[in-house]
Amino acid sequence: MPRKNETGFSVHQRKSDGQWCARVRDDHGDWLDRRVPKHLGIPTTIPGSPEYCRAKARAEKWVKANLARLKHGDTSIAKEPASEDHRIKSLIEPYLEIRKTSGVSPATLHQDKTALGAYVKKHLGEYVPAELDTKILLGFVDKLKVGLAPSTVRNAIFTLRVFLDVVKARGLAPLDSNPTRDRDFEKQGFPALPKRRIKLVLPKNSVEALVTCPDVDEAWRVRYLFACTSGLRDGEIAGLTWADLDLNAKVPVFHVTKASRLRGKFKKGEIGPTKNEGSVKENIPLHPDAAKAFRRWKASGWAKYVGWQPRPTDPVFPDRKGKTWRPRSSDRIRADLEKAGQPKDVAGKPLDFHSTRRFFATALARAGVEPEIRKVLMRHSTGDVTEDCYTDREVEQLHEAVCRIKLDLQKADVLVLPLKSAS
Repeated sequence: MPRKNETGFSVHQRKSDGQWCARVRDDHGDWLDRRVPKHLGIPTTIPGSPEYCRAKARAEKWVKANLARLKHGDTSIAKEPASEDHRIKSLIEPYLEIRKTSGVSPATLHQDKTALGAYVKKHLGEYVPAELDTKILLGFVDKLKVGLAPSTVRNAIFTLRVFLDVVKARGLAPLDSNPTRDRDFEKQGFPALPKRRIKLVLPKNSVEALVTCPDVDEAWRVRYLFACTSGLRDGEIAGLTWADLDLNAKVPVFHVTKASRLRGKFKKGEIGPTKNEGSVKENIPLHPDAAKAFRRWKASGWAKYVGWQPRPTDPVFPDRKGKTWRPRSSDRIRADLEKAGQPKDVAGKPLDFHSTRRFFATALARAGVEPEIRKVLMRHSTGDVTEDCYTDREVEQLHEAVCRIKLDLQKADVLVLPLKSAS
């Protein structure tokens, strides 16, 4: 018979099926047999192994917490579904389903799935959330530090933090507090980040060379010009249709309502939501040079490229078959920079397509555009700008800011009618 400890109970494993059971002394001094819920774990390895010890510790912790009710013969607390499992590895899928329906972006969902599957499940999957403490979490971080960059480790910790917040809030498993928010863990657990890396900004002379180089395809010259004067992301540009452009308005504008996705539940190139909910905006003013380029592209270039006149639902930058296209834009911009006789890297780092967005932000700042206006044009979240559609007055204000970006495009007569610098 198992030895009873000083707390008045003992925990043992039933030989027939491995179920954890407890022997509890009631108020009359008699010993009662009580079953422990199966979701606390039935070890499949030999006694003494780490899995066995963790499962036994979970069982003992549960018995101790419910000892008073067990002494009085209350067995209902142990009658939980046999299939219920509160181990972290079994909570990941329910968590991801909750995240899918909560409106997070596909990129964030992809990051959650990667971090939880590759790191959390691998190292913490056999634990139940209530078992996690600073010592266990620090051991988890130490394992991640082997072979992973500090930023990746920090992202994994933040993903685990949100995961445990949801587990606690939704009652997916018993959890009194989130251990990743413990002050001791916060002081010791987050690895320091290295010095801020160089941000890749496409130089102004490279922008001008790309847009005016006759060896660069017309579709890409228009794409580069629009990217550098709008700050749109690659997927948002790929998702743009002619219906999203109003080139005949007093102030030509465009609308961002969708994007060509790379990750999440979407296939590569498939149309889906924008990266962030705040990125969806209507009536964003076009730079005058971009408006001229679009008119020329729509009047003749697009039809020559595809084979028919553009329709409102057609993508502005399609493939040769006229369908939505998400090209390898970073590879392409480096190849085109080489054609234009421009460097393909900055400080030893290869330029990518996102450097066009950084050029836009940098150009606005150097032109003296106010920080709040820059945030609006970059479609970053601000405290007082929450509308999805800008008013006429706001469009004029934003248009004035965009026009401060000056580019020398005198040589680009192959692109517009002719294309000259915005005045």
